[in-house]
Amino acid sequence: MVIGEVPSRTCRYCDDEPCEWVQYSRDITGSRLRMLTCSHRRLTSRLVTRTLSQHYYYKKYGQLSKKTRIRLPFCVERGIQRLDNAVSRVCTVGSPPYSHYLVCIQSLGKESSAERTVSEVGVSA
Repeated sequence: MVIGEVPSRTCRYCDDEPCEWVQYSRDITGSRLRMLTCSHRRLTSRLVTRTLSQHYYYKKYGQLSKKTRIRLPFCVERGIQRLDNAVSRVCTVGSPPYSHYLVCIQSLGKESSAERTVSEVGVSA
C-alpha cells in the first residue's frame, strides 16, 4: 500500500467497490430534498421509495422501461429507508413573500448539491 492511498473496502451487502450506495447517495439525497421542497402535497413513504428506486436505476443504467422490475442492492435499499427516516421536518423560514424551505436532516453529515441550491435560492430571493 502506498502512503496516502486510502484502503479500499468492499461493501458487505453488495460486494462492490465502491459501494453502490456510496456512488449514488448524493444524487438520491438531492432528489429527496427536491421532492420535499417542490411538492405541494405530502408524499407517502411508498411513493418516495419507488421514486428514489427509479432514480437510482436510471442513474445506474441510463434508461427505464415499464417492464423492468427494479431490484435494488440491499445497501441502496437500506440507504433509501434511512434517508426517508432521517428527514425530520420541513420548516418555513422568513416572511411569507420571501420564505424559503429549510430542510433539517439528521444523521447525514455531508451537504448535498441540492441543499446548497436550496440555501442559495433562499439567500438570493
